[in-house]
Amino acid sequence: MAQETGVAMDKLVVLKIGEGNFEQGFPVTLQIGQEGHRPSIEMVAAVPQAPELPQSYQAWQSAYLSLGLTTRLDAPAQQVTNIAWQELYAACEQTAQVLQHSLNQWLLAEAFRPIRDKWLEQLLPSDCIRVLLQTDDLQLQRLPWHQWELLQRYPDAEIALSAPIYEGSRYQSPSKSKVNVLAILGSSQGIDTQADRTILEQLPQAHVQLLVEPNRHTLTDQLWEQHWDILFFAGHSHSRDSCHTGQIWLNGQEALTIHQLKYALQAAIRRGLKLAIFNSCDGLGLAHPLADLQIPAIVLMREPVPDEVAQSFLKHFLKSFSQGQLFHLAVKEARQRLEDLEPRFPCATWLPIIYQNPAETPPTWQGLRQGAEQPLWHPYSPLVTPVETVLEDQDYYPQPQVPALPHTQVSLRSRIRDFCHQRWLSLFPTSLIVATILLGIRGLGGLQPLELWAFDRLLRLRPVEGPDPRLLIVLVTDKDIQAQGEQVRRSSLSDPALNRVLTKLEQAEPRAIGLDIYRDFAVNLPQTDLARRLRTSKRLVVPCKGSDQGSDPAGIAPPPEVSDANRIGFTDFVEDEDGILRRQLLYMSQGSTSPCAASFSFASLLAFHYLEDKAGQLEIDLSESGKDRTFALHLQTPKRTAASTTNQQITFRQIQPQQGGYQGGDPKSMAGLQIMLNYRALNQLTDIAETVSVQQLLAGQVHRKAIHNKVVLIGVQASGSGDYWTTPYGAGPTQKIAGVFMQAHMLSQIISTVEDQRPSLWMWPLWADILWVWGWALVGGGLALVLRLTARLGVVSIVVMSLLGSICLAGLIQGAWIPLIPAFLAFVITTLGILLVRTQAFDRDHRLQGTLSTASKS
Repeated sequence: MAQETGVAMDKLVVLKIGEGNFEQGFPVTLQIGQEGHRPSIEMVAAVPQAPELPQSYQAWQSAYLSLGLTTRLDAPAQQVTNIAWQELYAACEQTAQVLQHSLNQWLLAEAFRPIRDKWLEQLLPSDCIRVLLQTDDLQLQRLPWHQWELLQRYPDAEIALSAPIYEGSRYQSPSKSKVNVLAILGSSQGIDTQADRTILEQLPQAHVQLLVEPNRHTLTDQLWEQHWDILFFAGHSHSRDSCHTGQIWLNGQEALTIHQLKYALQAAIRRGLKLAIFNSCDGLGLAHPLADLQIPAIVLMREPVPDEVAQSFLKHFLKSFSQGQLFHLAVKEARQRLEDLEPRFPCATWLPIIYQNPAETPPTWQGLRQGAEQPLWHPYSPLVTPVETVLEDQDYYPQPQVPALPHTQVSLRSRIRDFCHQRWLSLFPTSLIVATILLGIRGLGGLQPLELWAFDRLLRLRPVEGPDPRLLIVLVTDKDIQAQGEQVRRSSLSDPALNRVLTKLEQAEPRAIGLDIYRDFAVNLPQTDLARRLRTSKRLVVPCKGSDQGSDPAGIAPPPEVSDANRIGFTDFVEDEDGILRRQLLYMSQGSTSPCAASFSFASLLAFHYLEDKAGQLEIDLSESGKDRTFALHLQTPKRTAASTTNQQITFRQIQPQQGGYQGGDPKSMAGLQIMLNYRALNQLTDIAETVSVQQLLAGQVHRKAIHNKVVLIGVQASGSGDYWTTPYGAGPTQKIAGVFMQAHMLSQIISTVEDQRPSLWMWPLWADILWVWGWALVGGGLALVLRLTARLGVVSIVVMSLLGSICLAGLIQGAWIPLIPAFLAFVITTLGILLVRTQAFDRDHRLQGTLSTASKS
């Protein structure tokens, strides 16, 4: 740790730059002497014209502000939209190098050489040097003088700005044992002042009094009535009127200029205030009026400063200064330690500067705490919080010890207000409100079209599974219909043709045959063989259609020859409001007047026949539970292994109204036992199984192995047929598929679920949906708080939304229909909402600033 040292042998260098401009040049006076003594050397020279220097500075400043860093300015910096961060970073670095080079070339000019030579002659690299740059030219003050190559030769030298007109202050300093610090934590909208507070609370040998978003009356009372050594401010600040005036935001509604605190600050300076630290943006406008009040020393930031840079500087400066380092060297050390932040915050080491009163010696920590009496402090309002810490073993971060001092009672209301100013707390109510509103809209059906649309897109993205080898489809095409000639036909297949098809199929011994062709009429008398086959074939399943008051009030009866209920299945489909088939009916109760009395669907019965024939045993249990009449179909088959035989049970549960993506619809549309139709993932839905035509079958072109032990579906795919359906894979006229292929997908789903453990589609319960949507709202809001309105937020948001889509796709592949649209909207809306909440304060401050400007002019 650096030791407290006297200043008698340290060097003071003063560079006085007189009136001039960059088009004509400036006169310069150099003074060199010992600290605390009159200068022993003085000489006059000049710097030549340099019109490119202001331009270089403006180019760098523009590049720095274009980075889009969220800073402690009164309004957000111009945000990055389309330009990559790397390009902006490179531009900032390049303009900084150009500005640094221009400054050094200017100071190498021949007119300035006498001062440079005298400097090198009189000062050694081992000297501890405090350099004061005296000028009232704002463009000169803004230049990065710490980058002057001559200063780089002196490790213990730091440059400070000062006003050309000054006088010593007269102040009274009471005896005390601790440094008194008045810390103002101003408006924290959009920034984090809690870290500043934590650093101050750990300050050793100090009495820190915090004013959290105070009003003007509270602040001025503290300045008038107490003795302060250090004044600290963290929050929003901003320079105006070409940096002649500065403004600080005390809270979200109140902003003040230094001029409006003139008398209170003068009283504080008379009582011993020696150092003001403004850990906020654009501080030169604050320095000039403070210098007019003759405050001994000021530390500030020359440009908008990000939170992390401000907090890191404060931490390192207070640590070094409180451990005895000289004031200007403590600032230099803290400034240089910002170098490790420059990969994320370019030119961070350029921001901190000192503004010094030449008539005053720089403060030291030991000098500030001279005395032996207890510190003076008197809390004014509930928002004033005294903090006491004691240094132990010279550790900057000791465990705080509470001294025997009077305790200030802070009201519960103030504690709640202080707690609620933490920026992260806006995340929870905002995300909860967004999630609640979205789930409410979803419950009313407002999101159902979007959710079904997203569901369709995810279905198409699944990896291809390949056709189901247990199925064979026999198609009745236009050619097959024409090949039957003048035979009497009342359906797509005449009685003789159908008889030949069934004979051919039964010879190959399939497990089941599904005739997906309506025959609500009796067989012609000459075709007794067909009638007998329809009556007695155990493999054959025939269709019927229930009556529907909307589309088909009459319904369609099964063939009169078939009376066995286990061989008659309904072929009713359930379309969504957009006309797309996404659900499958397994069971429903038919009306008493319906010509179709079948309880199970056509595809279900074919699956039952196949499973029973293969397994030798199939137990079917249809249960109904609760007042909501929830159906569940349980299929139990033996599962044989090399060691033993066990029973496996597969359950198909009914989709519930208000479940998953189906929200706000008519509960009647969910009647019966409905499940989601988990289409087999294929390049074309018609690739579900091997397909042959009737002509190929009758001509003997279909091998027996293609039929044996399979489920054969006989259906129509002809231009005159109205049996075509829209699927999630496409709604165009050419994308609709024949009903026999729909039956194949439904049949394949049941068999694959039992035999292959292929997952059925299911949806989360309501409580899981709520947590999921709220969770993504929290993610979006959290990113908005961390990354703010920057290009990085856009990039990260795209990555996160891609991750959301990937999770939902992976879930669908495993059978889970995870809510994509509600989570996506929750993420986006909360992100925008948090950004809006954080920028509203800035808009409010702008309006307030305009009001104050108008008032001051009037």
